[in-house]
Amino acid sequence: DESDKLLAERDRLWTQAQELRAEKKFAEAAVAGRAMLEIERKVLDADEESLPFSMSWMAEVLEAAERWDEAAGYRDEALAWH
Repeated sequence: DESDKLLAERDRLWTQAQELRAEKKFAEAAVAGRAMLEIERKVLDADEESLPFSMSWMAEVLEAAERWDEAAGYRDEALAWH
């Protein structure tokens, strides 16, 4: 079904984002991570624990890219879950 296809795409993007981060390609990792998080927000329940994890991960990548304002937004959103 459509959710399964989207979750498979989310998993592909997650792998790609992690690989890019490992290569220190932080801006590109953020693009893949943002797309992954967009899918998670569409498909997963609002209380799904992976959402704040993904938001924190995005904040870390954006901090590594020195995109402080964007990182703060994701960090704030992740902290609101706890």
